[in-house]
Amino acid sequence: MRLSIYKLYIFLIAFTFSINLSADEMLTKNWSTLKNFKITVDNSGFILPTTMAFIPNNNNEPKSPNYYVLELGGNLKVVLNNGDVLDYYRNFIPNKNPETMDQSGAAGICLDHETASIFVTYAYDDIDTGEKRNAFIKFNHNNNEFGIKPDNNQIFERLFLNEKSHSAHQIGPCVIDGEFIYIAVGYGLDKSEAQNINSTLGSLIRLNKNTLKAPKDNPFYIDDDKSTAQDFIWAYGFRNIFGLLKVKDSIYFTQNGGNIDSFGLIEKGKNYLWDGTDNGIASNSEYIFTPSQGLVSLIYVDKDSDLPKEFLNKFYIVSTGATGEYGPGDKGKSVWILDYDIVKKEVISPPKEFVKFTGENLQLPVEIDFKDNNFYFFGIMPENNDYSTNIYKVSFEKNFTHSNLIDEYYLNINQKEDLIQIESTSIIDYYINNLRYRHLIVIFLISTIFGTIFIVNERIFLPSIKSSGFLFFLN
Repeated sequence: MRLSIYKLYIFLIAFTFSINLSADEMLTKNWSTLKNFKITVDNSGFILPTTMAFIPNNNNEPKSPNYYVLELGGNLKVVLNNGDVLDYYRNFIPNKNPETMDQSGAAGICLDHETASIFVTYAYDDIDTGEKRNAFIKFNHNNNEFGIKPDNNQIFERLFLNEKSHSAHQIGPCVIDGEFIYIAVGYGLDKSEAQNINSTLGSLIRLNKNTLKAPKDNPFYIDDDKSTAQDFIWAYGFRNIFGLLKVKDSIYFTQNGGNIDSFGLIEKGKNYLWDGTDNGIASNSEYIFTPSQGLVSLIYVDKDSDLPKEFLNKFYIVSTGATGEYGPGDKGKSVWILDYDIVKKEVISPPKEFVKFTGENLQLPVEIDFKDNNFYFFGIMPENNDYSTNIYKVSFEKNFTHSNLIDEYYLNINQKEDLIQIESTSIIDYYINNLRYRHLIVIFLISTIFGTIFIVNERIFLPSIKSSGFLFFLN
């Protein structure tokens, strides 16, 4: 069997360790930022994290929850004020095979601050049909305070039972606005559905956060049937919203296409006109990123922060960059500052980089958040000996100079690989021959000790996620 790297984007992260590099030295090597900003590791131990959410105005008790981290495989973790990491809820995705790694899984999280409820979106395998489906789960706390365990939960899936999703471009981020929750749904690799209001695919849906019913003032509402797609649609014509954020009275989004990405403003009932083309992605957008940067999460830092004024009233947008490349690549893998005036609704200046990945391994920045004048971000790919990923904190510190500044970016690094075909039986040999770690010893202990790798229907099966070799791919 011949497998195309271009088609499958096979990512292999091997069991690695450093001989003479400290954690701080590794950090300096892998991430750059601006002058007067300091990067530190806030926490670690997360397996394929996708998103996070801070608890606003939480108390200072050491054992109280500070933020939640969602993992692709269907686990939700809570980080306490003292830094401890606990399992909030495990394996909430039905029929999820932990030995199969693909894009499908837990994707979005949003917190209802009024009722202390947690909404999590995910894609799962329908055991009866074998199709990918979308759904979300709501975790509740009886005392209306965010906790380390839920008191009960509600699963919402009926709306999606007649719609085929996909391991890519599935259900995504969500946001709470008053009594409503907005949830983005990708096009499920069926571009015709983005223009079909009889399907939730390629749309932004809106529900009452308490009843989980479609509000009657939704633009295409016709009845009270929980399975009627157009009842729930607020806006449509999207490819794949990866970032969703409420700022003041407006909701903003990011989505990516094949060659360009877009940043935009959500309007009730609007068709965003994606029809499978780059022109469709560009339509009804506030700003176009070209070439494509792989836009994902976004935040907004307003004037209430103590940061210098040049960093206030700005959007900060994460980009995964060129996902199949080692090293920084030539497109993205950054956190971008976008100076957009939310009153005038216009871009003030071109985007500039705030944080950039400069390591030589595989990494995909996917998330950013902000609390108490500090930025928090992480990538999805494993970077520690236990296959876990770090959460990084970026703090303003006047007169501090990070050892790896963005304006001293490694322009001479050429990590881009030619697109080639490889035999499935030679995957290990290929990566052994092409990895260029300078300070790391890479050990591959797959096959005779840990079992055989099977590639069936474009999925990679491992005998255990705990094997020394870790494989992950995206379509």
